[in-house]
Amino acid sequence: MLHAWEKYGLEAAQREWEEEYDAKHRATWMPVPKFEQVLKGKIEYLGMIRGLDSQVYLRFVDQLGDLMPELRNGRGTPRRLLRGKFEALSDGKTSPNKRGLLFEQLMNDLCALEVIQIHESFRRNSGGEQLDGSFFLDGSYYLS
Repeated sequence: MLHAWEKYGLEAAQREWEEEYDAKHRATWMPVPKFEQVLKGKIEYLGMIRGLDSQVYLRFVDQLGDLMPELRNGRGTPRRLLRGKFEALSDGKTSPNKRGLLFEQLMNDLCALEVIQIHESFRRNSGGEQLDGSFFLDGSYYLS
């Protein structure tokens, strides 16, 4: 649905949705819902099921916001949310150990958002030793 909107425009996407996918039986006096509201509802439903921090949900919200910013409901884009997490790391209130774990989570979220293949860190020896994660970008592996 997002792809159809991006590629063919809102009117064509609305028309295709009405002709091909809108199978609900409504009273004749009820208007057909707007395509953008139906799409927003489907994306919000995905957020309820997968979680509001799901990278799939955030990617769809970002795409929808690019097409129609007023449908973001003041959430901001996933990139802005990640930037806020990054800025929160420098508040000076978090221990270095906790800050490192939060940064690791931030890097994983960023790679998921940008669809970069990652290998998350893991611990061995009952949490005594941590091996850092890595990511694969442009034919090379990088340690994070």
